[in-house]
Parts: sequence; C-alpha cells; structure tokens
Amino acid sequence: YYKLANDIDLVNVKKEPLGMFRGVLDGNGYSIKNLTIVGAASTSYVALFSKAEDATFKNLTFDNANVTSYADYAGILTGYAFSTRYENCVIINSKISSGYGYIGALSGYIEVGTVSKCDTENVTITGSHRLGSLIGLARRAKILDCNIVTPIITASSYSVGSIVGLIYD
Repeated sequence: YYKLANDIDLVNVKKEPLGMFRGVLDGNGYSIKNLTIVGAASTSYVALFSKAEDATFKNLTFDNANVTSYADYAGILTGYAFSTRYENCVIINSKISSGYGYIGALSGYIEVGTVSKCDTENVTITGSHRLGSLIGLARRAKILDCNIVTPIITASSYSVGSIVGLIYD
C-alpha cells in the first residue's frame, strides 16, 4: 500500500516506464505534476507503470503529463492493466503521442477492470488506432461516472472514442 503525503513535481525529469505494479497507490488527493515518460524504440507498454495486475489506483491527479511512445499500449498511468481498479483519478493538461495504437490517458488497455469517477480535461492524444480520452481498449471492463472535457484526439486509422477507443467482451 503506497499513499502520497504531498504533491510530487517532476519538472525537468524524464523517466522510462516502471515495471509491473501490484498493490494500492492512493494519491490521497495529491497530484503528480510534470511527469514525462519516453519509451524506447519498439518498446510497448509505455506509462508510469508499464503494466498493472490486481492493483488499485485511487484519489490521484496527474497534471501536465507528457508520454511519448514508439509502439502499442501507452497511457499516463498504465500501458496495460489486468484485474485493476481506478477510482477518482484525474488527468488534466496532458499529452500522449504514439505512431501506434491502444492509447488512452489513463491506460492503453484495461482487461477485467473497473474505472469509476475518473475524469480527463484538456488532454491531447495522437496515434494510429484504438484511441480514447480515458482508455484505448477496454475488454470486460466497467466504466462508471467518468467525465471528459475538451479532448483532442487525432487518429490516422480506426476505433476512436471520446471515452474509450474500443470496448468488447
């Protein structure tokens, strides 16, 4: 169980994605600001956490995050998540870009998870296919009570949505 005690400002710090996350990350109402993640060429799953499994992310805000990926599955919080819950997460004034697909501000791909009361505002997403302001691809996932304000999504191919690029069972 990890709980933020203050805002974290990562101005002028470039990070590579962290690996797999399992457990709980409670933002406790605080923000991670100026996060910059740059994935290596041909590396999928580009986000703060490349993958998450049996995890919970809650009460967390990302402000002015910038993620650059050169492959599939990119997001600000997770690239891919299985059996994961997101609750009260907010992403504002942020950008995610990739020449590929499965791109969302929260996660590139969520499988068997729940997204509840998560919002985006002023988020720009650029990629090829399966792009959404919150999630690129959601499979067997529940999305409840989320708000999207002023999204800018630019796709060169197919499956684009203001909340989720593609949902299927």
